[in-house]
Amino acid sequence: MSNQIVIKYKKKKTTLEIVCDKAYLKDYRLLNSIKDKRNYIFKLLVVDTIFSNYKKGYIASTSEIHSICNSTDKADAIIFILDNGEAPLSSGERTQLVKQKRTAIIHYFVSNYLDPVGKKPHPAARIDNALKSIKGLVIDPHKPVEFQANEIYKKLKNIITFVKNSLTTTVTLTHTQLGKGLSILHKYSTILNESYHDEGATFDIETTKNNYKHIINFIGYDNKSTDIKEGDKPSKYKKNKYKSHGKQKKNRKPNRRFEQ
Repeated sequence: MSNQIVIKYKKKKTTLEIVCDKAYLKDYRLLNSIKDKRNYIFKLLVVDTIFSNYKKGYIASTSEIHSICNSTDKADAIIFILDNGEAPLSSGERTQLVKQKRTAIIHYFVSNYLDPVGKKPHPAARIDNALKSIKGLVIDPHKPVEFQANEIYKKLKNIITFVKNSLTTTVTLTHTQLGKGLSILHKYSTILNESYHDEGATFDIETTKNNYKHIINFIGYDNKSTDIKEGDKPSKYKKNKYKSHGKQKKNRKPNRRFEQ
């Protein structure tokens, strides 16, 4: 197949490979949420298998997949390989992907950091010019935006003054969500307070706008949130618990589902 492409991720002596349809890969790169990616991956896969060596037909073992992806869930592993693996690119394709990744990194800084003077995001053009002044900066077309942005921040903060565009909010997890949900919260936020109850647990967290998207993608609902004011201490943040939005009207008709 002319559109067939092998994406591989290698760590030490272990290699994982998946075979994709190149025509769908471009659309996948535009997806941001885990939910959207999970729904799309089996559309772009040519073979629904994770290999250790595709050419020789060697299928990766569960232990090999877990050692690299830290998960044995096939969908999670495939997404990890797609987001972090390397795909053969032409010179033109690589240039285009680097350009898109650079734009995404600039957007990351605009969304997650503020100018401490005016308490507003730095203009994208200012961040772009600052990136140009970093000697030896290389944008990887394959590595995730957030990973590269965090590395670039170490140098960028010496050129532009930043403060995090933080927010606090309250998140409730059911008992079935607690296992994976806690790891999501620890990864993408700072837990300020927690309380356990019959329905599960409620957490007051501090996070950024971008990281909050990862959290609500997992939880499945959108909380209201409150921006942290400069100088506020964690103990003085405003609590904003998730509540239903008003009473339902008695005469409200139920939504009808479309049936084929």
